[in-house]
Amino acid sequence: MVSYLYAKDIEEAVLGAIMLEKSAFGIITEILKPECFYIDAHQRIFRSFQNLVQKSLPINRLTVVEELKLSKELETVGGACYVSKLTNALVSTVNIEAYSRIILQKFIKMFAIFTRNSKKFIFSIVNLYLDSFINKFVF
Repeated sequence: MVSYLYAKDIEEAVLGAIMLEKSAFGIITEILKPECFYIDAHQRIFRSFQNLVQKSLPINRLTVVEELKLSKELETVGGACYVSKLTNALVSTVNIEAYSRIILQKFIKMFAIFTRNSKKFIFSIVNLYLDSFINKFVF
């Protein structure tokens, strides 16, 4: 895969920021869905965040590792060391929204390239974000 279609370091920064900043997940879920992450391990980690929120548990290194153990995905994502690495390399959570938008832009670009049917592309993007749109503007 051509590296301009994804940004591993930015994906890692967003996941690390979510584990460090209590309010970050609420901001990010307005922008990103698990499918927006190019790297499979990052999709799985983001889904573990969603599961923790559904269980009313905090999102941090310890709870994420436990959630990934429960779903038998910890080793698939790179183990507890990789989850810890996501927070250790992060300098600041200030730009998390901008980073999330970069991930979204790359996802849309990649999806457009690999979805040759423009109607299918538009339908898929609308379908992915429809629930967020309805919840934000209707309720």
